[in-house]
Amino acid sequence: MILSRRTLLIGGAGTLLAGCDKLNSSPGFRSALRSGEGLTMRAQRLISSRTAMAREFGAADMSPVFRSNGTGNPDTPDYNRLAAGAFAEWRLGVDGLVRRRFVERHQEPEDRRQRTLRLTPRGHAILRVVDRSRADQFLNAVRPLPTAERAIVAMGVAALATHAINRRGRLIKAPRD
Repeated sequence: MILSRRTLLIGGAGTLLAGCDKLNSSPGFRSALRSGEGLTMRAQRLISSRTAMAREFGAADMSPVFRSNGTGNPDTPDYNRLAAGAFAEWRLGVDGLVRRRFVERHQEPEDRRQRTLRLTPRGHAILRVVDRSRADQFLNAVRPLPTAERAIVAMGVAALATHAINRRGRLIKAPRD
């Protein structure tokens, strides 16, 4: 019987695949694979420049606008129920922030139903970084403007910061110290 090239390749591939589990259980084989990975990494670093790797971005590179990933309206029963109630029943999960020590939970002793979140020093530090980054982005946008236009933009931002309208159309005033 004469074997065709295709039959020989398929049979050989099947035999190799059948032996993969046995090879993988061998510590010597796994060690050889790991050393090959190290060799590949050193070769990449040797022939490519350091700037050819993926760039890292700092806090100042954060975007002020975050688009939704996918859809802005998921059209699920839970989402539609919350949207119908103007999201009054929506709750924010803060377990990750608590776990990372950005906020602390406090239960009020007088009213156990009421819980308060307080920023930790670490949370304040992160907010300062974000605020500084957004301020830098704003300054970079208004610096090229002439002085008079810059003053108008500053007055507009100050007005927005002290008086804003919430989603229900009510005026939000900044608390006076």
